[in-house]
Amino acid sequence: MKRFVTHLILFCYTRIYLKSTLLCSLSLTTQTEPQCYKEAAWKPEWVKAMEANIKALEANNTWKIMDLPPRKMPIGCRWVYKTKRNVDGHIEHYKEWVVAKGYTQHEGIDYLDTYSPMARLTTVQIVLIVATIKNWFLE
Repeated sequence: MKRFVTHLILFCYTRIYLKSTLLCSLSLTTQTEPQCYKEAAWKPEWVKAMEANIKALEANNTWKIMDLPPRKMPIGCRWVYKTKRNVDGHIEHYKEWVVAKGYTQHEGIDYLDTYSPMARLTTVQIVLIVATIKNWFLE
């Protein structure tokens, strides 16, 4: 009986939460995010956010300007825009980022293979623990 009451309370709370979330999200749909740069360039809040993003990328030395190799085409990019909101639905900040249009590349012409090294946090922790126990030298 106790388990049933707990599930019933959880179910009712979930329904109330989902209903209030739905009402909140319906009331927030009046302001939409830009779909392209032309739309965002007219809104000062997005221009300010894009300028801050570019400054951060330059400060982190994310890229360097180089000459394009012969017979190679540059990869285009585009801005993606999202409005981040607080729990109560008010705008917290404007989030935007630059993404490469990787779908314009052709295998064998623009790249030969893809490799993305990934390590799970638990794997890194285990390696560090073993290295500490065995007194291995890490660089």
